Amino acid sequence: MKSLLLKSLAAAFTLAAICLSAPDIFAQNDVVVMANGDIKQGKVTAMEDNAVKFVHSGEELEYSLKKSEISKIQFASGRVQEFGGVAQASVSASAAPVATAPVATSTAEERKGKLAVVPIDVISNDPGINAETMGTQIQHEAVNSFRSHSRGISVQDPRTTTSILLKNNIDQGQLAAMAPGEVATILGVEYVAYGVVNIQNEGTMTTGSAVTTYKDKEDKSYSSDERHTRNKGTEVSSGSSSTTVNYDCKVELSIYNDQGSNVYSDSRDAFGLSQDSYNNGLNYMIRRTPFGDKHK
Repeated sequence: MKSLLLKSLAAAFTLAAICLSAPDIFAQNDVVVMANGDIKQGKVTAMEDNAVKFVHSGEELEYSLKKSEISKIQFASGRVQEFGGVAQASVSASAAPVATAPVATSTAEERKGKLAVVPIDVISNDPGINAETMGTQIQHEAVNSFRSHSRGISVQDPRTTTSILLKNNIDQGQLAAMAPGEVATILGVEYVAYGVVNIQNEGTMTTGSAVTTYKDKEDKSYSSDERHTRNKGTEVSSGSSSTTVNYDCKVELSIYNDQGSNVYSDSRDAFGLSQDSYNNGLNYMIRRTPFGDKHK
């Protein structure tokens, strides 16, 4: 125990010296503080259920670090994420050159019966679609659908969800790298809903109609023995046409609980050719989640 304490103190002094001599190191690298006092600098590449994928600074080989052996990670963005390991040395706010964003914590009892919808991933080949803006719009639509078609669940306001993510410096890329159970804990909910909407522009289609009318439709002439009637005149054509853009939409929906278990997952091709046809597919699946009014 004494040797571990001495090792930890040495690591802490080493970390402080590094911060003072090279303040830009932490701004460029993620810092992993192990429970035994070791400090690793590099890049966190992925978060798994029980491990963290990590590449040391200046290297290319990817390592797997057990979460149970990690005390905390200070990301280059400034966000600090705590783990189960009890650290003897840590990255202090005074040693770090960047501000540390607060990490929201919650108890299982506080999270019980609550659901949050994170911003939806939008994939599209249409340059006119802003994926980030569309993702936020669909997030709000999904929240409204959950509120209208679910039972026994409290749905978090999407603005609250976005605010918590921003305060913890979690963007869309970091969100994808985090384990769902961790996201649920940070958001203070029991369930987290993820969605992917694929909107593909299939090209345009033109439809129209033509109408033919006549002027001076009948010309009457007579002979000595009978009446003759014949059609004559000028043909006039008119019509209208419209051009529409056809879209092919596919929707995926997944829900995880705060233990990281998947409780619902499905995908559906949307019915219709409009850009917002994803809505019917989204509503169909939401109504069939474990909380939906169509769940069997």
